[in-house]
Amino acid sequence: MSIDPDSTIDLTRAYHYTQLPNLAYFANSGFPFTRMADLSDTAIVLPATRSEGTESAFLDLMGMIGSITEYPASGLTILHSDAVSDSEERNLIIMDTVSSSQAVERFLKGTPYRFTGTTLNYASSPLLEPFRLMSRSLSGSSVRGTENLLRSLNTTTSLGDGGVLIERQSPFSRKATMLLMLSENPQGLDRLIQTMRDPKLQPMIQGDLSLLNASHVLATRNLPTYSIGSLPFWFWPDLYLGDHPFRVIFLAVLGIGLGVLILFRVLTSHAKRRAKELRRDK
Repeated sequence: MSIDPDSTIDLTRAYHYTQLPNLAYFANSGFPFTRMADLSDTAIVLPATRSEGTESAFLDLMGMIGSITEYPASGLTILHSDAVSDSEERNLIIMDTVSSSQAVERFLKGTPYRFTGTTLNYASSPLLEPFRLMSRSLSGSSVRGTENLLRSLNTTTSLGDGGVLIERQSPFSRKATMLLMLSENPQGLDRLIQTMRDPKLQPMIQGDLSLLNASHVLATRNLPTYSIGSLPFWFWPDLYLGDHPFRVIFLAVLGIGLGVLILFRVLTSHAKRRAKELRRDK
């Protein structure tokens, strides 16, 4: 089977809406930064004293995004961390090899993620989505070794020879997204980009944090979601109830209770009328 080459798909009336953070969107299509093909609403933050390796990783990233949009990133702005103001409204991509710097601490403020040297520390919140981990061993290590790695990641983990991707709502604008690409060295940044190009590893990048540690890719979600775009009001109930079974159960119980109350009132009123009619007949 095949699609008729003369076929067309009309998306002009499609609704533009999604919920973030979701690193799978970035790994697959560069979204939300590729919403503008020339990246005119995005700024990338590079270290003030960057090395040749960091610049190479930056160019690789731009090449990857350009291959997705098929358009040059001519509207991109390059900043240093001290040039990012609290009134910044653009999407931000931060690339750094000093994860414990004051700049990175500023960008991670308000999240459960912190760095001590090159060690990532975090704690999952029971009020948010359950802690999710995905892993795949590429070097044929034992299952027990993988389980130990996952267990140690619950509290702290070193970036090692890899790096980490963290996506969050920008702390400077509720309409913007911030992506942090961090590693101990430029080679780690390059490995992150190569991982997003790898068809076997790319599907494992998701949630709001994805960690490349040696031969493993680990992903988790700890941050609250936020929406970009808009939908008509008749979609709001689905948004409110979607992925929230307890809300559905609560509304169902409430609806049944109201139905029983209304039925009780109707039957009681009917019984009183019948009683009056019987007294009149006597």
